[in-house]
Amino acid sequence: MWQDATGAGLHFRCHVGHAYAPDLLLDLKSDELEAALWSSVRLLKEKATLTRQLAAKNRASGRDRLAERSEDQAQLTERHAAAIRDLVEALPTGLPHDDLPEPRVLHRHRPG
Repeated sequence: MWQDATGAGLHFRCHVGHAYAPDLLLDLKSDELEAALWSSVRLLKEKATLTRQLAAKNRASGRDRLAERSEDQAQLTERHAAAIRDLVEALPTGLPHDDLPEPRVLHRHRPG
């Protein structure tokens, strides 16, 4: 992604050649960031679940020290998931654009 200063106004161009108005690009990047963070929360929760299952298996096999370490790791992973979830929930849902036109893709450029 790079800033394109040609022509009137500010816009950005991706590696494929699409041009974006700044407000649309900001909205798109905000959505991408939120999706990535929620994905991280889900992955961390899955990791915590698997780690707890491993802890239970180790405990059943008499490997209590290993089970305790796995349980500690699961708890830490859950705390990380909660921290990211709290961060995502605290993100602003959007910036006021009352005086801005609707976001739009300026045009698609096909590299020749």
